[in-house]
Amino acid sequence: MSQAPTVMRSLGYGEQLWYRLSQGASNSVVMVFDLQGEVDPERFRSALERVQARHPLLQAFVDDSVSPPRYMKASTPELPLTIADRKIKDQWKELARAWLSRSVGINGELLWSVTLLLGEGSSEAVFHLNHTIMDGHSLQVIASDLMRAYDEP
Repeated sequence: MSQAPTVMRSLGYGEQLWYRLSQGASNSVVMVFDLQGEVDPERFRSALERVQARHPLLQAFVDDSVSPPRYMKASTPELPLTIADRKIKDQWKELARAWLSRSVGINGELLWSVTLLLGEGSSEAVFHLNHTIMDGHSLQVIASDLMRAYDEP
């Protein structure tokens, strides 16, 4: 039996503004992390799952059928992770450009995603987030937590 989503809290005024703006056009935050050395994709996935569990807004979507809109915790939040082999040197640039023109987190989907582009000797983690839940500083906090989680046994 599937559990219904639970209410986390109403969006604050600033969050409502960013959410409404994202309905009209992209207000995405895109940040690329250059990961040196070989990256184990399953270890990265596991670390990202732990980080998602520790940060509730990474489990949230927006219910805008009520006023004010509210964050809902997905009953079983899927990990919005794509893992792909890097085909060209600066593939992350194409991905970032595409994401900057696309809104994320509209119509009940999670408010973020990440693509891990695996390369030989280095990889890139490309984060795409709705500005409703994250700014550049907050994403650095998440990324630091992710790197610590990746280093955990």
